[in-house]
Amino acid sequence: MELNDYSISQEPFKIVQCDNCTFLFTNPRPKSEYIGPYYESEVYISHSNSSKGLINNIYKQVRHYTIAKKVALMMRLVDGKRTILDYGCGTGEFLNVMQLNKWQARGIEPSEQARKQAIGNYKLEITSPETIYNLEKGQFSIITMWHVMEHIHQLNETIAQLRSLLTEKGKMVIAVPNAESKDAQIYGKYWGGWDVPRHLYHFTQKTVEKLLEKHQLKVVDVKPMVFDSFYVSLLSEKYKTGSMNPVKAFWNGLRTNIAGIQKVNNYTSLIYIVEKM
Repeated sequence: MELNDYSISQEPFKIVQCDNCTFLFTNPRPKSEYIGPYYESEVYISHSNSSKGLINNIYKQVRHYTIAKKVALMMRLVDGKRTILDYGCGTGEFLNVMQLNKWQARGIEPSEQARKQAIGNYKLEITSPETIYNLEKGQFSIITMWHVMEHIHQLNETIAQLRSLLTEKGKMVIAVPNAESKDAQIYGKYWGGWDVPRHLYHFTQKTVEKLLEKHQLKVVDVKPMVFDSFYVSLLSEKYKTGSMNPVKAFWNGLRTNIAGIQKVNNYTSLIYIVEKM
């Protein structure tokens, strides 16, 4: 499939599929040393606290609710040692709430600006990605990646190292866009979940399970991120028509979630609960 970076650069890219493993990849994939400029925009809000514009406002309002849901999930998953590593923690809002709930919280974040903001605002312990190789093995009861795995250049090496940092009964919680979702079918190349070239890979349930099995990890549960359908549909409408068309975006988000109730693989984004084999 041919598509553009509709968010920032407008450059053309392709999404290609491996004949053997069925993985979907962005092609060409900018090397890690060249990817930075593709994130340098207020449009890319993962590292931003801006409230400018409809999408940013919706994102900020919904974030309080989604963080509460994430925290509740963490509480259900762990009975005992409360240690968490959030890989790709952004500006630290989720980790801050975990810390306020008496968890030992640590973050990994590649963006220096986001790290400084998180440390300054919340006094969190946050370091750059290469520091995961210096951490003590087997210390975290939970490791989270919220819409992060699709961005990681050294993916296999990172997953292997993160696995080694889990306690024996620890869990990884991985959220990624779902390339087989209902709204991906509706919007095609304009689907906001492609987000090329920042998203280097485009996961399905099958390819997530296959990747994790390679690292002796197994998926034990799959949960939806229901608000993603509305947010991504707003982006998709903007990319397709030049306008966010909130009514149509809401309708397509609702269609996606209704389809998801019938079959989880229709949801825009999925959360994978993962354990060691």
